[in-house]
Amino acid sequence: MPEHVLHLDFFGSGIQVTANTGTWIDGMARAFPEFVTTASRQGGNSFRVRIRETDRLPDAPDFPMTWEGIMSDGFAGRIYESDDAAFLIVEDKVAALLAHAEGRAEVYTKPGSEREFFVSASIPIVDSALAIENQHLVHAGCLVGERSGKAILICAHSGAGKTTTSIALARRGFALMTDDASVIVPGNGQPRVWALPRDLKVHRKTAELLPWIGPLADVWDANGEQGIPVAALRDRMAVIDPEPVELGAIVLLGTRSAAGHSLSPMSKPEMLVALAHDNVAQRTAGMTAKARHQFDVLADVVSRVPGFMLNAGEELDTLPELMQQVLHGRAASECAE
Repeated sequence: MPEHVLHLDFFGSGIQVTANTGTWIDGMARAFPEFVTTASRQGGNSFRVRIRETDRLPDAPDFPMTWEGIMSDGFAGRIYESDDAAFLIVEDKVAALLAHAEGRAEVYTKPGSEREFFVSASIPIVDSALAIENQHLVHAGCLVGERSGKAILICAHSGAGKTTTSIALARRGFALMTDDASVIVPGNGQPRVWALPRDLKVHRKTAELLPWIGPLADVWDANGEQGIPVAALRDRMAVIDPEPVELGAIVLLGTRSAAGHSLSPMSKPEMLVALAHDNVAQRTAGMTAKARHQFDVLADVVSRVPGFMLNAGEELDTLPELMQQVLHGRAASECAE
């Protein structure tokens, strides 16, 4: 049976996907339409992804299990790691061997596992491909100031308000790229960022705080959330397509404030600890080679970009004006070290 093939180009990080059924190729094209390309135009050294639909997943390799639990998308998962490879299992329906050093991924999917693959497993696969070309996926919202053209990253752990804050800013003064999947591109000068397009994970509370995004369908999951395509909100807020943009600031979300908004500079060590806690995988035996490099990149970016702690109040309509200080005002110059 002939192989089905798809080529993707994530701003210089090329991925060649092959599959034994066309369903998975069509799904990848729908998941990442902005990045579909041809073999002749594909950038970078191609990361190879082979997808095999099968009734039985392979056994995990002889790696130590470094994590087991519920992933941010709600699926149960397990991760086994060596220093230069990882094996991911999602809901016992998808398994993926990520050979980081070799630039390849072997993926095994059971019939009917499209959601487990495209919502969950496909992201670490893309992350592994990006890292080869020194691009690094981070758990953060990404917005671009409409006046400055520079980006800010909104960072916090899941459930801390990244989506609510990002949508509030995109209502006026900023354009949204993503609420949780940003890509850092380090360099000799100022770092750049872009974003993987994903559905917004809107919580019931977000819909109550920002009623202008509705009305929404009454289809909430067990966590009180529902996925909404970014394109569905283009008539209500500013949205920008993925494109590398200069990073102007990093904003860490703190606890909500009952006394109005508060925006204060953060020290470099405090910001690095916060970003590493949410974006660098830890294990008992120490960090893997990929995790060590991710930490080094975050340390370099933090050293070059001002960082702030935001404690948002209840009046989210006034938040964009305050956040403009991050890219234009006195606060940014005070934090530059």
